[in-house]
Amino acid sequence: MPKKKKHFTLAQHKNIGLVLQTMHDRLSIISTVIHDNYPLKEKAVSQAEKTLVDLDVLRSSLENILAYEQRDNNRVNPYEIYNRVRKKDHVKHS
Repeated sequence: MPKKKKHFTLAQHKNIGLVLQTMHDRLSIISTVIHDNYPLKEKAVSQAEKTLVDLDVLRSSLENILAYEQRDNNRVNPYEIYNRVRKKDHVKHS
C-alpha cells in the first residue's frame, strides 16, 4: 500500500505563496517587455502569456488546497497567502 504523502505546513504554504507571487511579478514584467518588442506571431509572445496563465492556475490550485486544509481555521486567509499584491514582502521589480 502506498505511503500517505505529507501535506505542506502553513509556513511552507506562506513561503511558496511568496515565491510564486514574486515569480508572477517578474514574469509579468518579462511578458510585457516581450509583447512590446515582438510581433504577436512570435511564439515567445504567446508562450510568455501561457506561462503566466499556468502560474496563476498553480497559485489558484494551491490556494484551494490550503483552503481545504485550513477549513477549520478562520484566521487563515488562503487568498492572501497566494495573492500577495497588497503585501510589501514580494519583489515587484528587479
